[in-house]
Amino acid sequence: MRRGTSFVQRERLTVALYDSHRLPDFPYTRASSSFSAVVQLYAQSSQLDTAEVRHRRFRDTPPWCHFGCDAFESVHHIFARCPAFFAIRRAHSMQLCDETSSLLEGGVADRVRKALEGAAQRVFFDDAGLWPQYQTRFYVGVLPTLARIVGNISETEVGVLPPQSHDMGNIASS
Repeated sequence: MRRGTSFVQRERLTVALYDSHRLPDFPYTRASSSFSAVVQLYAQSSQLDTAEVRHRRFRDTPPWCHFGCDAFESVHHIFARCPAFFAIRRAHSMQLCDETSSLLEGGVADRVRKALEGAAQRVFFDDAGLWPQYQTRFYVGVLPTLARIVGNISETEVGVLPPQSHDMGNIASS
C-alpha cells in the first residue's frame, strides 16, 4: 500500500448543492446535540470507525456489515440503508414530521407546508427527488435547500414564520 493513501477521503460532497444556512459559532462544544456534531465531523473526514474504513486502512477486518447485511459497512450504509437501524430512522423521521407540522401549523401556505412535511418524511432516507446527489446526507450535517423542496417561494407563502426559519436547516434543527 502506498504511504498516505489510507487516510484520503473516499467521497467528495458537493456542499454548494445543499442548504447554506449559517451554522452556530459553537457547534461542537455547547450544542445540545454535540454528540451528533462529533459524528458529523468524523463522517465528513472519513474518520468514523466502520468496517470499510478499517479494511481499507489496516486490513484487519472484512469490509462487510457487522449487523449481518450483505453490504459494505460504509458510513452511508450504517446511517441510511442498514436494516438493523431502520426502526431508529423511522422513529426519528416520525418525530421530525411531527415537529415540522407543529412549527408550520397556520404559518405558511398549504403548498409550502405540504412540501416541507413531505421532505421531513424523507430526510433520513435515500430519495433522488429530495437529495441533490440522490442519497441522504443528513449524517454529515447537510440538508437540501428550500428551493429544491418547494421551488420558488413568495413572501406571502412564507407567512408568519420568523426569518431564521426560512431555510430547511433551521426548521430541522428546531
